[in-house]
Amino acid sequence: MVFIWSKKAFSDLKGIHEHIAKDSTFYAKKVSQNIYEKAQNLRLAPPQIGKKVPEFNDKNIREKSIYSYRIIFRIQPGTINIIAVVHKRQILNIDEL
Repeated sequence: MVFIWSKKAFSDLKGIHEHIAKDSTFYAKKVSQNIYEKAQNLRLAPPQIGKKVPEFNDKNIREKSIYSYRIIFRIQPGTINIIAVVHKRQILNIDEL
């Protein structure tokens, strides 16, 4: 299984870390590391893990939740592509993905 993080997803994760680090470097590291690990664990899960992303009409674009964040990923044969990590209250702009 090929596992890919998009530039946007890494940027999102970095932004989450930086935002939390304003208050606590300890929790910034903990939260960002837990998000990263949960995303990495998707490769061990069944292909249709997670739920469909409501903003898309595509059964292959799915999401998993952790804390207040959504890990958005695309499933393709032999590949999982992490495309974004967004706050649950954030409006997901499809054009930016």
